[in-house]
Amino acid sequence: MNRPGWMLPALALLGGCAVAPPYVAPGLDAPGDWTAAAKAAHAAPSHETPGTHTPRSWWQELEDPLLEQLMLEATTRNFDLQFARARILEARASHAIAAAALAPGITGSTRTGRRNTEPLGREQSTSLFEATFDAHWELDLFGGSAARVQAAQASESSLAYEAQSVLLTLRAEVARNYIDLRTAQRRRGLALDTLAASRTLAELTGSLRDAGLRTELDAAQARSLVLSLETRLPRLDTATAAAIRRIETLLGHPPGSLDEILAAPRPVPMAARPAILDSPAQVLARRPDVQRAERRLAAAASLHRAAVADLYPKVSVGALFGIRDTSGNASLGIGALSAGLVAPIFNAGRLRAERQAAEARSEQAHLAYRHAVLKALEDVEVSLVAYGNADRNRRVLDRLVSNEAHRLALAQARYRRGIAPFSDVLEAQRTLYAAQEEQADADAEVARGYVALAKSIGG
Repeated sequence: MNRPGWMLPALALLGGCAVAPPYVAPGLDAPGDWTAAAKAAHAAPSHETPGTHTPRSWWQELEDPLLEQLMLEATTRNFDLQFARARILEARASHAIAAAALAPGITGSTRTGRRNTEPLGREQSTSLFEATFDAHWELDLFGGSAARVQAAQASESSLAYEAQSVLLTLRAEVARNYIDLRTAQRRRGLALDTLAASRTLAELTGSLRDAGLRTELDAAQARSLVLSLETRLPRLDTATAAAIRRIETLLGHPPGSLDEILAAPRPVPMAARPAILDSPAQVLARRPDVQRAERRLAAAASLHRAAVADLYPKVSVGALFGIRDTSGNASLGIGALSAGLVAPIFNAGRLRAERQAAEARSEQAHLAYRHAVLKALEDVEVSLVAYGNADRNRRVLDRLVSNEAHRLALAQARYRRGIAPFSDVLEAQRTLYAAQEEQADADAEVARGYVALAKSIGG
């Protein structure tokens, strides 16, 4: 019976048979609205329709041209981002390698030589030349190779989303450190202004003491305020230098290279317009960490299908064709067809253990995906609350600073008229400076809150 005549077509008909159901992306279990949305007066609702996730340059809303310049430079020089992009290139090559397994492979070879075709003592050598092409193709009957290709493609996509996540984090880090820098410079300016006023007051109090018009206690209290303010400057200088050094590292610059452009104080950047608050489903669909987790789940599910396919037989077909030329004879065409089947019979349970391991990894990826969704929702909710509270706190502190400035003016007037002690003036000045420091921190907290919210909703 000529079995290959019917065997090969029958095996070809089996091509593409799957041993496991195809992967279906899990649905996003998103709530209808944010629980903190009612308190998010600082965030505007989005008018986008699902699927139109246009990237927003949120850092441009801070209206700081220098920050925009730093952002642009960070996207080209940051080492973490370059590393993430290099990993995408590696994954792309792995995808191409996996896809090549689905196509036939053809190799070519040539052989030449001389041989003696007569008994020893009778020299009768002939020359031989042979050129052949060998084709080999493993039929993907049960979808194992196709599943590996899908896994490689999903892994490539997951790394692309990981690069997006790195970029999102990078921009947030640049903005946060820039805000920290401007906050430290603002606090240093406040300290210097208050220190100058305190030194003038201390000198005046010392002159009045020498004239017998003020007590030594008044002079000592004035000097204490000056010394207390002087202790703030080294810490603020350290905070300023640390923020500049951190920005330089994020941008891939050596220390000191950005001192010239960052040393001059600037205001803390504040968002000109409210953040756009999308629906939970839109945010989850845009966040790169959620999409990365879903692609990792897809890769794990595909590798599980490939491990199941390994339990079944593998069939390969081959063909050889070429020419053979010997001296004294005409060139001959040579060729052959072959088919083979390899089935796992005994492997000490290795293949089944590999399937079980792949199934466990798929379950882990599914749990990681669900956790990523919950973490994303948590990030937005916390960012909304923090941003709203920071904004309310800033408004209260604005009123507090105005009140403390008025209080200092009253204390100075009462002291000049001799109806209040000098300690009232010092206490009012100390309290005003503390309120101004808190006001600077509150402005920075609002700016950081905007950055955190923008990052949490996926940029």
